[in-house]
Amino acid sequence: MERVKFAIIQLGESKHKDEWNFLNKLKLKSDSKLFEITSISRVALPQSDFWGYADETLLSLVRHHEDADYTMCFIDYPLDGNFFVRRLSDKIAVATFFDTSNIFSEANVDLCNYVLLILYKAVALSKIDTSSETIRGQFHDETRGCLFDMCGLKEDIIVSATNPKICFDCEARLRKTLLDAEFLGVLDKELKRIRKSLYFRITDWIKKHPILSLLIAISSTILLNLIASLIYELLRNFFTNC
Repeated sequence: MERVKFAIIQLGESKHKDEWNFLNKLKLKSDSKLFEITSISRVALPQSDFWGYADETLLSLVRHHEDADYTMCFIDYPLDGNFFVRRLSDKIAVATFFDTSNIFSEANVDLCNYVLLILYKAVALSKIDTSSETIRGQFHDETRGCLFDMCGLKEDIIVSATNPKICFDCEARLRKTLLDAEFLGVLDKELKRIRKSLYFRITDWIKKHPILSLLIAISSTILLNLIASLIYELLRNFFTNC
């Protein structure tokens, strides 16, 4: 199974340094069986179109890298229609961090999840007919935590980016088009690795179970005190008998 090759382009300056460091790490050492990053580069931006950038403006700036299957751009500014992602051509797409960073921050979800979500969407779409009508038909209005959620309400992207999956309907549709029988199994396995960081998973659990969390904290404190007292007594007896 050949991996999809991505050329990544940073459009303009970005305040999301951690995400770009993450992309650089993916380029150097990717453990994905489905995609790899062949290059990361940067293109300067001209004056914006009313604090955002139209598709035509961005397409005039970007050249598809021939060593890659697709060129994926990331930008900090609004896109046409206030979408998360815009397809500029058959081989070029752009995703924005505008609004996205605030939505993810408020939900305590790492923005790197968003980066991975975008890449895996592109990987899945690369396996089907790439006409615009076919691609639009792959997405559904209902938010199911699926890779193909439309996310008409922008905040719904958190559902898709926390524990993404391929819903039953989308899986059935993809099975009719995919040539590689192994693909869906590998995709499902890799999507399961996209989740909240351990710290925020613990925080969420505590919020859902405050009383149990308090009991565990009290019990742990008592247990640690007992263990400390026992160790103290053992050490005191040892040095007394020496």
